[in-house]
Amino acid sequence: LLGKGRKDKSGDFTKGAELEENQIKQIINFLSIKDLSENNFEKIKKMSENNKTMQAGIDELTNALSDKMNKNLYLLSVIAAVFLPLGFLTGLLGINVGGVPGVDDPSAFWVFSGFLSVVVALQILLFKRWKWF
Repeated sequence: LLGKGRKDKSGDFTKGAELEENQIKQIINFLSIKDLSENNFEKIKKMSENNKTMQAGIDELTNALSDKMNKNLYLLSVIAAVFLPLGFLTGLLGINVGGVPGVDDPSAFWVFSGFLSVVVALQILLFKRWKWF
């Protein structure tokens, strides 16, 4: 009905807007562009929803990796807490100066190793009491 008009099935004539051909083409182009823009808007809306879903998945993976890394660092800290005193004691008795106890005693190595074992056992007991592991 953008042109001059038309007859319907009953024979009635409906008057049109009497627009010129180039005006009709412009209107049709405008309407098709509007349809395309509405279609694009729906696609952008779906993409935004997909983006939110993917971001939630990424956040979930990041949290899982963070938890795993925290557990690993916790274990590393416990191991360091066990071996730090042992390293200090062996380093202290390993210096080459006079007056180190047990230098002349052949069983001093085994006594010192037993002492270090007791230190480790005490550390493990304390860690379990403090619920570190």
